[in-house]
Amino acid sequence: MPTTKLFNLYNKNALVTGGAAGIGRACATALAMGGANIAIVDLDEVAGLKTVADLKAMGVDALFVACDVSDEQQVNAMTTTVVTHFGSLDIAINNAGICIAREDQTQPKKDWDKMLAVNLTGVWLCAKSAGGADDKTAALWWKNYQYRLHSLKTGRRWLSGLCLLQSGGSALNQGIGLSVGRAQYQRQLY
Repeated sequence: MPTTKLFNLYNKNALVTGGAAGIGRACATALAMGGANIAIVDLDEVAGLKTVADLKAMGVDALFVACDVSDEQQVNAMTTTVVTHFGSLDIAINNAGICIAREDQTQPKKDWDKMLAVNLTGVWLCAKSAGGADDKTAALWWKNYQYRLHSLKTGRRWLSGLCLLQSGGSALNQGIGLSVGRAQYQRQLY
């Protein structure tokens, strides 16, 4: 298995939401290249199981957990499953994201609410759940939103909603990272 000396994650356990494909799969693969065990968290079971098989072929432990990150009970059950399987959780990458592309003026509220539920509330729920998984949980919170680059080039008017979701998710992750990092730093001092 290829690895880099600067990216040694052996004996670390990670979960990647939205990890079955795209950016999430790429993040999971990079973590596995560093030696981390990976939980692929996604709604797409077929793609998720394929990703898990590919990660296992790289020599790391991997499992698939079906989870809607906008559902608190599912998120808590997912975290419990991951920690039970691996024994701990060290890295969590909040990558799950959706974009229901419509013109801003015609976007139904139910679609807007679903994007907020997955892209913002989902980040918070996963951080809240994984942050309480155990005392060893690291303050590594990354948020990646999957969007279509061609949409940026064509100037679609629905991008204002996507930009709000992306900046909100980014700010939420920065706040979580600062809070968790500060708490871990203070625990080291005392």
